[in-house]
Amino acid sequence: MRKLKVGLYFNNFGFSGVDLSNPELGNPGIGGTLFNFVTLPYYYSRHVNDEIEWYLIGPNNSVLPTNINPIHIDKPEDLSQVFETYSFDYFIWKPARTKFIIGLLEKYQIRGIAWCHNIPEPIELNQLAKSRYVKAVSWVGHEAMDVVRDHAIINKSTVIYNGFDPSPYLQSPNLDRDPNLVVYLGSLHPAKCFHLLAQAWPKVLEKRPNAKLVVIGSGKLYNRNCQLGPFELAEESYERVFTAPLLDEEGKIDKSIHFAGLLGSEKIPIMKSAAVGVINPHGKSEVCPGSAIEFQACGTPVVAGARYGNLDVIIDKETGYLVNNQEKLVEKICKLLNSPESIQIMGAAGKSFIEQKFSQKKIMGDWKSLFERLEKNEVIGPYPMKSNWSFNMKIVFELLRVIKFKIGIFRNLPSIYEFIESRKNK
Repeated sequence: MRKLKVGLYFNNFGFSGVDLSNPELGNPGIGGTLFNFVTLPYYYSRHVNDEIEWYLIGPNNSVLPTNINPIHIDKPEDLSQVFETYSFDYFIWKPARTKFIIGLLEKYQIRGIAWCHNIPEPIELNQLAKSRYVKAVSWVGHEAMDVVRDHAIINKSTVIYNGFDPSPYLQSPNLDRDPNLVVYLGSLHPAKCFHLLAQAWPKVLEKRPNAKLVVIGSGKLYNRNCQLGPFELAEESYERVFTAPLLDEEGKIDKSIHFAGLLGSEKIPIMKSAAVGVINPHGKSEVCPGSAIEFQACGTPVVAGARYGNLDVIIDKETGYLVNNQEKLVEKICKLLNSPESIQIMGAAGKSFIEQKFSQKKIMGDWKSLFERLEKNEVIGPYPMKSNWSFNMKIVFELLRVIKFKIGIFRNLPSIYEFIESRKNK
């Protein structure tokens, strides 16, 4: 394959001065999506070849690996000048300002790859589906893509999970597990639903009075400039919500809970010593949750909400538990705390699962295949539906997709996702 010039753009204007020069050390405490915009070019060069010139476009006040060329812009509108100056073969971006970016792709005749780390808004899905310069839509989660199976976007869609390097987790010493320790990992933002765990925690203590909770994360995970509440944990209105059930009679955080804040590699020993890991207890907003992958790389079983990307990265009853309500959340946390043998078995299964499904070598091979297919002008999609066809009515989505494809008069009907979103906005 000829040498390609690929630009990646991520609107990371909330970060400054983060050292990202060595991804092998792990995520230094930033959002997983931004970290993956750095790890893709880094590990592609390492595991595939150096036949791509990578350019990361953004504020770029962080320290990057040497194989990534930084292009500094002060605001998204400056992308126009970037397209004027650089002749990219491909432009990869997380869908946002989609109409504007598609206009640039068309003007400069550059092939676009939409990298979906979440489900775009319906208007963006339509823009991506219709543009002849958007050649592929790469989803980091299969469950998220299946939500829009009956949308025309599926005809450009493929699934490439986020890659994971277990090196810092393997190199960290193995520690004795604390049989009472539960660890939450994630942003303290409403979308990550920590408040559901906070509401459940007093019920966990009723069953396990010696239980302890360490919370790794902050409201500043996605934006270092975020203004925090009086406990300096999260944006004030959300902080009030999740601290309410955690306060003692003096208005202080209960002594069973420790908020550790944003952590880089120093979080690994804490996660390794945990008996239970918890991520988004609802599951909304999750497409390929790196927090679940990290826990399993530590050999720690995970409890999470049975929705969206959590189903891609956790095997229910094998590497952890997927739950649908607060009662089940409490039940499964306590079940693991009461069963050291289950922790050991599930932990070993989780390590094996992560190595097989999310290794950087495998994922970079998937990206290589995508570039090769695009260079041959092959049509990308539709990607096959996941085998759990009975879940979330997805068999209905697939039947609608087939009907729309076979019968032209139905082709312009809105997808179920579009219909649901339109009802939310009324």
